[in-house]
Order: sequence, then structure tokens, then C-alpha cells
Amino acid sequence: MKKPASKETLVSLTQNSKDTIAELEDIFPAMVKLHKCFINAEEGLKDKSGTILTLFSKTEDLYMGSFLIMHELMASFRLLLSTTIIYEKRYHIQNITLTICEAYKYYAGIKENEGIWNELKRIARILENPILNSYINIIDKELVKLKPEKEEIAIRNCTSHYNNPIERYTILNTITEEDKYCKFVSQYMLLHLRISQISTIILAIISQFTASSNADTNQQLSISQFNVKDFLYNKFANKLSGEQLIIQSDNTLIKLSDSIDKYYCNHLQCRKIKEFLTMKYVKIPTNIEILNELTLLRMMVSYIQNDLICAVKAYMSSESKIERSLHLRKIFITEIAALTKLYGYNMDARRNSLWKRLKDIDINHNKEESALLEKKLDELTKKINNDRKNLYIHFIEKDKFNIWKRYSAYEDLNQIDEINKTLNLLQICKEIDDYTFQIVIRIQNETQQKTKKQNEHFDIMRMKIKNSQSTDEIKTQLIKMLDEIEAKMIDLLS
Repeated sequence: MKKPASKETLVSLTQNSKDTIAELEDIFPAMVKLHKCFINAEEGLKDKSGTILTLFSKTEDLYMGSFLIMHELMASFRLLLSTTIIYEKRYHIQNITLTICEAYKYYAGIKENEGIWNELKRIARILENPILNSYINIIDKELVKLKPEKEEIAIRNCTSHYNNPIERYTILNTITEEDKYCKFVSQYMLLHLRISQISTIILAIISQFTASSNADTNQQLSISQFNVKDFLYNKFANKLSGEQLIIQSDNTLIKLSDSIDKYYCNHLQCRKIKEFLTMKYVKIPTNIEILNELTLLRMMVSYIQNDLICAVKAYMSSESKIERSLHLRKIFITEIAALTKLYGYNMDARRNSLWKRLKDIDINHNKEESALLEKKLDELTKKINNDRKNLYIHFIEKDKFNIWKRYSAYEDLNQIDEINKTLNLLQICKEIDDYTFQIVIRIQNETQQKTKKQNEHFDIMRMKIKNSQSTDEIKTQLIKMLDEIEAKMIDLLS
């Protein structure tokens, strides 16, 4: 990462993002109320014009979607600015990229001429309003700038899936300049402004058509009542947000990040040894393959742990109920992706899970210990809900817009239950890593026992070379090659 902005600039940007989040959260209830008014007035509007009805509905979806997307970006942007930990910065950049990619699909669609913006502008052009048409052209140009490139799509995919850890390492290490992603947020803010402007114009035009509607627009104000659930969640969140827990989370993030770098170096070492032995036509020892596999397993488990910690820390740093719900959604997405990779949500997925690979490697595993771990994984995996996962990732699925359903789903999140599941999963990850480490130790002990025999084998080969009829030059080359192979194997297996 490049040198960050000055402390004064970061404080100013962070405060601005906080203010924006607060303003957006003040608007959400009004947007929901408007949506309910529309549903109540729907029959009256149908009598007026099907076109006006559709235009109003699409404008609502566009307007609320823009506000919700803006809120998600600001929440990640604020936390990006407030941390100095490289892994955590990349985590929030991943979330910003995910939001931008999903926002573009929401507006422009997956296929050409799909998406909420394309649907709305087709109807808006029917009104033949020159002001509307000028805004349509402006927003079309702004959307082109927002279209994600191949690099952003790769980062987005890393956010919701755990695949090859080496590929993940390579992709995440391309994130070196946070300025680029801050510009994405800035670009979206401009688009949000234009969408807000055109939505206001459209709603003003619609009001002219519906001024005499028979729909009852008198809304009884409900008396604000004490919400026990909100009170409990606020208390729970405040209890989690202690300074000591934040410091502990930061230390763990740094430690696990260092481990990921170490595992990557170990993998490269294994690969070099395998390439060297192949080039020399020497059979690759089974232990090298197994150690490389275990290294990749531990690397992926560390990624899962770090992402969960970043998500929980984001929850602890939230300053409102809606912001906490947003980060709980991200926790839920990470949990599903992690459990899918660790254990699998069905029999087919389990055949390719990390747990299955681990048991295949450790044929002499402690059955009691592995059975206990498997039971814990099974209990958590039973609660996987892919429908909820898809709702929390996508603003649009097939031909359905998820904005209203997604916002209302925040209310269904049981904050205490979600955090407890995350803490259980973090504990299981630690147990899996400990279990894997014990296998590594056992393999190393077995290797050390064989080292004397291997050394004797190499000594015998050297003696045979020295006593052969080959020239001194060839003898020297062969002995040098043996020394290199022996040194590399000792270095890896020590």
C-alpha cells in the first residue's frame, strides 16, 4: 500500500462518511413509508395509467437501491480509512469492489438492456421530457465509468468464495493502491447524486398525474414504542466493542497475515524442490506432496479466520442498528463461504472439502478427535441457507430486484445468534489448524527418523560415483547434484 493521507485528511474523510451514513439512515424509514403508500395507492394509480404505475415502481426501486448501495459503500469506506492493517484494508476494499460490481449489475443488468436503470429509462423516454432525457444521457455516461474491469471482478469473486489459496493470495496482493478504490466510491457518489436528481424530477411529474387520485394518502402516525430487541442488541454490541477486544483482534489479524505469507513461501519452496527433482529425473517423495497440501490447507483456514475477524471487528465498530445489520450480513456471507469450503453443504461438496482432504492425508488420524471436530462442523453446516446468502450478495437475481426484500431482511437477523455462530466457527478453525499442525509435526518426526537412512543412502551413492569409471568432471557434477537434492530435502523437511 502507498503512504496514507495525512491524519487530518483521514479524520475529515472518516467524519464525512459517518455523517453520510447517518443521513442515509434517516432517509430509509421515509423511503419504506413511501413504498407502503405506493402499495396502498396502487389500485387508484392503475385506473390512471399503467405506464405511470410502472414508472413510479421503477423509480422507487432505483431510488431506494441507490441509497442502500451508497450506505454499504460508506460503511466499508469509513472502516478502510480508519485502519492501518494491510489485510484489513484489503478486506474492506474487497467489500467496496463487491458492492460496486453488484451495483453495476443492478443498474445495467447481467445481459444487455436489463437492470433497473435500463427498465426505467425506456419508460421515462415515453414522457418526452427534455430535462429527463438530458439526465438519462448523463447517467448513461456515468454508468459506463462504473463498469468493473477484469481485475475488479476477480477481487469481487474472492469476497464471496474460498477457492485456491495461492490464486487468492496472488489476487489480493494486486491491491496495492487504495486511492484507486476510493475513486470508485467517489465515482459512485456522483452517480448517486444524478439518480437522486432524476428520481425527484420523475416523482414530481408523477404527482401531476396522480393529484386527484382517490387513494387514501392519510397515514396515521404510529406512536414510537420501546423496542426490547433493539435495546438488547445495542447492549450486546456495546459490550463487544471494548478497546481490549479491538486490540486483541488487531494482533490476531497481524499474526495470521504473517502466517499466510509464511505458508505462501513454504508452498513456493515445495514447488521449487518438485521442479528441481523432476528436472533431475528423481522421484518426488510423498512427504513433500503431503506437506505442500497441508501448507495450502492451513493457508486457507488462516484466510477464513482473518475474514471472520475483520467482519466481527466491523460489527464492533458500527455506530447504528442498520450499520450493524449490514456487517452481520457480511459475517453471514463469510460463514457460508467458509463452511462450504471447510466441510461442504451437501454430499457432493463434502467430497471436495478441506475436511475430506485432511482426513485423506491423515490416514492414521485420531478417530475420537476427528469425530468431535466433524460433529461441530456438521452442526454449523446444517444451518446453511443459500437463499439468504444470495439475497445478501446480489441486488438483483435473474429478473427480480432484491432491494426491498434485502432491507427488510436486516430485521430478521438475530445479532446474538450470528455472532455466537461466528465465534464457534473461529474456534473450529483454530482446532482444525491445531489438528493440521499435529500432522505436520508427526510427518517431520517420521522424516527425522528416516534422515539417517537417507543420509546413508546418499553416502553410498557418493561412494559409488567416486569408485565409478567416469571422468573426474562427471563425478564432480553428479556429487554436486546429489548434494543439492539432499540439502533441499533436508531444508524442506526440517
